[in-house]
Amino acid sequence: MTVSFTPSEKKRADALTRVPKASLGEVEVASVVDIQDLHSKHHFGVDRTLYLTRLVDPSVKRECVESVVRSCRQCQTIDPAPSNHVLGEISVPENWARLALDVTHFQGRAYLTVVDCGPSRFAVWREVASENAREICGHMTQIILERGPPDEVLMDNSTAFRSHQFAEACREWNITQRFRAAYRRQGMGLLSACTVL
Repeated sequence: MTVSFTPSEKKRADALTRVPKASLGEVEVASVVDIQDLHSKHHFGVDRTLYLTRLVDPSVKRECVESVVRSCRQCQTIDPAPSNHVLGEISVPENWARLALDVTHFQGRAYLTVVDCGPSRFAVWREVASENAREICGHMTQIILERGPPDEVLMDNSTAFRSHQFAEACREWNITQRFRAAYRRQGMGLLSACTVL
């Protein structure tokens, strides 16, 4: 008995079952559609979408999943900041030098939330009757009288923080106002970013 190696190109059965390269492009497009369908159910990031996709098809490449997630319109509207802004640092080395301000809603009530961006991360919550400038200025004055004025305050672009009354109060105490990205009610808020640091 003689055994010899025969290349695939010379086998008739393989030649009949060989798939043309033009057809392979259609298979790849179908897998992209499958990835888009899987991604659109939950809008997970690249890692989770890749994991779920590989449960269905282990041969899926990471680059393909990255392009699907990057081109997802809904994911881009949720948080477009990472692709548009340079990440910064909101923490400072000294206590009570920079305060992060936000109005937080908890169990149907609004609270003025003040977080020290220094190493202490000291936080103050004050319940506010309404989110107007007069109410917030009154609570900020109380906090400043208790603990002293900070060098600067970091806040979003809500109407109360952008008001002339709040700006005048900051000028009286010689506090620099710093504003973050555009005010979005559906956003996580400044406080979430501050407490993560």
